[in-house]
Amino acid sequence: MNPQIQPLIKTVKGLPFPDQLQILREITKSMSVSWKKPDTQDDFWYPKTIEQHLKANPVDAVKDINDLTGDFWPEDESADDFIKYTYGQRSKDRKAG
Repeated sequence: MNPQIQPLIKTVKGLPFPDQLQILREITKSMSVSWKKPDTQDDFWYPKTIEQHLKANPVDAVKDINDLTGDFWPEDESADDFIKYTYGQRSKDRKAG
């Protein structure tokens, strides 16, 4: 890391969280202008409201709870088998990472 940046980072870490976010916003905007790329992070900094999401992706309300049920669980597999498999996969993922 550039030694000139270290004091700056220390200073920023000492600021309140909203101020840190403001610095990130400004750096992101500056970089997008410098690189002549559109600011693609607006959704991150200014998230859409639920109403905006619903307008863009309308969904129907659930009218019958039975519509949410599924018949996908294998008859010969217990919940214990599923839990054992899940823990096994997590263990493999930890070892791989």
